[in-house]
Amino acid sequence: MMLITTVNKSIELAISFNDARELCRRIVRDIGWGVLEEKKASLKIKEESSSSSTFKWPVEVELIISSINVTTSLVKLKGKVFGSGSSQKSHLLSHLECIKKRFDTAVRVDGNT
Repeated sequence: MMLITTVNKSIELAISFNDARELCRRIVRDIGWGVLEEKKASLKIKEESSSSSTFKWPVEVELIISSINVTTSLVKLKGKVFGSGSSQKSHLLSHLECIKKRFDTAVRVDGNT
């Protein structure tokens, strides 16, 4: 049996679906994570492991984009990491919060992205 920690978060953005999709791509590029799979309404991404990390298993996040209306989108962050300890959950939460802050900052700075 594999033990996996999962955490889900959502971000509502005052931008169109297409702008939200492009913003997801830009954020992934900016944070330097690898893209595992890309579909029209989702991206599966993976933390690039570094030799200085104390975590053997990298975080994976699926960004699922949906349109609420023409000018508003929702991005769901579905994160997971192998292991079920408090350090794995903390590691996962810190990455999800970092990604979430990048969305907040990008939308504020860019206005309409």
